[in-house]
Amino acid sequence: MSTSAPVIAIVKDDLFTGTALGYPDKTGKIELASVLDPSIRCVGNFAYVDTKMGDGDIRCNDGSVGTFQFNGLTMFSGYGFGTMTLGSMSFTFGLNTSEAGEYLRLPKGKVLRGAVKDNNASLVDVGA
Repeated sequence: MSTSAPVIAIVKDDLFTGTALGYPDKTGKIELASVLDPSIRCVGNFAYVDTKMGDGDIRCNDGSVGTFQFNGLTMFSGYGFGTMTLGSMSFTFGLNTSEAGEYLRLPKGKVLRGAVKDNNASLVDVGA
């Protein structure tokens, strides 16, 4: 049996949303799409290396690639950081947009709004 969790990621100044699918053997797959340009899609794999930490890799259809590390807050939620061809990446899984903001490296002057589950998460100007 597998478990899915929503993913929110910031790559450079772009917001990506998607899903992580975790398996009982502590491995999983991640799928993301850019909110600014939905034609940019990414897929990757991850694995826990101990009870709450893990790592993975990701590849996008625009040619960018990256690696990341993550920390679990619970079995089904957490946050992580990585490096991609496009720039640095920060992400959360299993958190809503208000919880995720604490762990994401948001672009300067931006805040995260909307709901990932409704597919309407977005970066908006502070004060908007």
